[in-house]
Amino acid sequence: METLSHFIEPDLINGRRSMMSHEENEISKKITSKNLCQDLPLCDGRSSFVDNYLILLTTAVDSILKTSPIKELSLKLFYEDLPQILRDVRKILKSANAKVSDSTEFYYWNSVLKKVSGKFHGFLTLTLIENFKDYDNTNDIKNVIQKIVTALVIIETKYVNKLCIEHKICIKSFECTKALHRILEKLTSLPDNGIRSFMKHFYEALFATTFYSRLSIVTTREFQVILNNLAFSNNVSAKDLLQSVQKSVEMRLDLITTPSDKQMGYDVILIHIILSDLDHFYSKNKQFSFYNFIKYFIDWNTDGTLGKHLRKLMNDIGHEVTVQPHELPIKITNEVRVFLELTIDPDE
Repeated sequence: METLSHFIEPDLINGRRSMMSHEENEISKKITSKNLCQDLPLCDGRSSFVDNYLILLTTAVDSILKTSPIKELSLKLFYEDLPQILRDVRKILKSANAKVSDSTEFYYWNSVLKKVSGKFHGFLTLTLIENFKDYDNTNDIKNVIQKIVTALVIIETKYVNKLCIEHKICIKSFECTKALHRILEKLTSLPDNGIRSFMKHFYEALFATTFYSRLSIVTTREFQVILNNLAFSNNVSAKDLLQSVQKSVEMRLDLITTPSDKQMGYDVILIHIILSDLDHFYSKNKQFSFYNFIKYFIDWNTDGTLGKHLRKLMNDIGHEVTVQPHELPIKITNEVRVFLELTIDPDE
């Protein structure tokens, strides 16, 4: 898959509008003319940050659709949806403005970035997929969605970093990431049969969650393939796969402590943003369900009964996802699906 700069002029990616193409300039005018930050103290000194984020998201989707086999209808659908997306962004900003305080500044700005991205994810799920469900070449649609989701993830990551580096509004709570890192440290120290034992419990627990029940048939098949390989296949090194995930989690921890525009592989950046979503969901939840699970898991051995503890954890996570504003479950579901498609595709 191409990098973001393949679709968008580097000047625009870096926030410089003077060198934009005519099409990009038209997108810029559409967005800046809405004055989305007008009369909102939240945006003081940051209105261009919001505008540039939206311009980049819009330009990325536009550029990807323009080079796709479904160009004409998909662009028409996108620009029909865009005015409503921008109206929703104004509502998101007003809501955050009404709630933000000095101590919750990152939470609400992060929420803005995620919800705005979620509106573009909503276009994919509620408009694009729905209108092309009978399209002959399903791989064309899949490729377009993969490119757009990946672009949205890259842009969100870039703007979370900008928020910290340029505006000194940085992440404070990342409990899911830290908890997963601890779990992976324990798991990767086990022999392969111990890892497989854990994955069997995870396999069973995931399929009982409300989150799993909301996934598409294709996505559930992808989950089944990868988890089945981890739990039951002797041809796949479960430890190698989990160590790869562990490295991705460690890269996220590095990025949190030292924000930068470090280049990351698509699998890494998707893991990063999925964990970012989960960290966000849990950042206001004092009953953090990972803690109780970790206490049990650290002392777990493969002869113990892990199932009920893991089922409770997975149900809690599933519930936490489903109670979020509607664009956020759509967003994380798209990200998980694309991660699985890029990691293992059962149709290939």
